[in-house]
Amino acid sequence: ALDIAITDANDTPTDIALSNSQVNENEAVGTVVGDLTSTDEDAEETHTYSINSGADAASFSIDGAQLKTAAAFNFEAKASYSVSI
Repeated sequence: ALDIAITDANDTPTDIALSNSQVNENEAVGTVVGDLTSTDEDAEETHTYSINSGADAASFSIDGAQLKTAAAFNFEAKASYSVSI
């Protein structure tokens, strides 16, 4: 008889979360909005994040697992932004 070992395949992450979704207006460029985390069955995996294109994409940057501002925001001019990661 032969023994066949089954190895665990790399599973795709199932979700991305942001620890905070608010930032004060008039903060400096580079202000941390929040930390990004992934839900992944493979707990030992590391993840790399990037911003997808979109109307508000240029207003943010990613440094490691942190979402940061890439613009100074003015609440009276625009109160909400959308970014796809």
